Formats: sequence, structure tokens, C-alpha cells
Amino acid sequence: MLQPFVKQPNRSLPYAARAAAEDALAPVEAQGTNHRFVADQALFVEGAEAHYCYKILSGAVRICQTMPDGRRQVTNFLLAGDMVGFDLEEQHLFTVEAVVESIVRRYPKPSLDRLMNESPRAAQQMLSMAVRQLASAQKQMLVLGCKSAMERLAGFLFDQAGGNTERRADACVTLLMNRADIADHLGLTVETVSRLFTKLRRDQIIELSTAQCVVIRDWNALAELCESAT
Repeated sequence: MLQPFVKQPNRSLPYAARAAAEDALAPVEAQGTNHRFVADQALFVEGAEAHYCYKILSGAVRICQTMPDGRRQVTNFLLAGDMVGFDLEEQHLFTVEAVVESIVRRYPKPSLDRLMNESPRAAQQMLSMAVRQLASAQKQMLVLGCKSAMERLAGFLFDQAGGNTERRADACVTLLMNRADIADHLGLTVETVSRLFTKLRRDQIIELSTAQCVVIRDWNALAELCESAT
């Protein structure tokens, strides 16, 4: 069995919710197996039969769908501690791919179904997880429908920095996803995303130590851009 990498800070699922979900899964933990996925490898694809559920142990994955004209929409990114595939559908409604090399724990779906039937507590945790995912999808619809390009990117950076509660001026926000992933998530072109990063750097709001490390120098300015970009 593969050993998981050291977990990275999770910014998409609150700690209390993650701990409760993991506790609810304890009865089937022994049936889970660890699997390594290289960058861009699919955990599962849209339309495939849903035989397993997954928990991210390290790395990151993206949830995406392909439109009829071939364009890709990345609806969400999941980090260590997040779970995916925990639904009642017999077929997957979307594709999930590794953003970077990732370790994922895979659980047989029938085991989860039995657990939810036998344990009201486990069923409640799975329902809460589904509700959070629905809320995240609704938030993404609002972002794409109502916000400007700069508001989208500023809000994305703020969300990715969610674990940095101290908001230190020297803290690095690690972006495991590349510019194409960010563009497809925000409904922008890669060129627009690059131009906006350049503007944020020129305005001394951020500093790009590397393509994956964004140092936020002015938290107040970034917060204002989230809501009032033009």
C-alpha cells in the first residue's frame, strides 16, 4: 500500500467539517486503499460508472466538465482532506483530474452506501458534505455571472489564502494549479489571467516569488478588488 505524502493545508473544507466527515468514515477506513495519480491523470471521467468514492490525502485535484464545443470548465479545486464522489448517482456527472502528483484514498462505493443506510450520523455527514458542495457551485455561478475579471482573480486569491488567518505581508499563497487551470475556473483566457497577475504585481498588491508562490503585500487592496474592481 502506498504511503501518503505529508498533507498540505486544506483551504476548501473547514477543519471541523473535515474532522466530522473523517470520523463518520471510520467504520469503512480499513476498506480504503491509497493510490498515486500523476499530474493530469483522471481519477474518474464524466459518464463512467461510479464504483468508488475518494478522499484527497496530498496534492490537489480539479473538477471539470467539457462543453459540446470542446471548451473546458473547471468548477472547483479540491485539496488534502477534501472528498469527492460521495453522492447517490450511478454514473459520475463530471471528470476529476490530478492537478499535480497526488495521493488519493479510494473507498468502494457499496461500502459507503451500506454505512449511510446503517448509520444516521454518517448519512448526515454525507448530506452536509453534499450541501457544502452545492453551495460552492452556486458561489461559482455568481462569480462567473456577476463579477469582473479582476474581481474573479482577486476573490480566487483570497479564497486560496483562506488558511492564512494572520494575513502576514510575507506569507506565500501556494497555487498548485497552473494559469490555464485558473483561467478555465474563472471563465477567462490565459492571456487575461497573466495580464491581471502583472497588474496586481505592478500595483504592488502581490509579489510573484515563483509562478506557484504568490506573496500578498496589500491585503486591504486585494479585499477591495474582490468587491469593487472595474
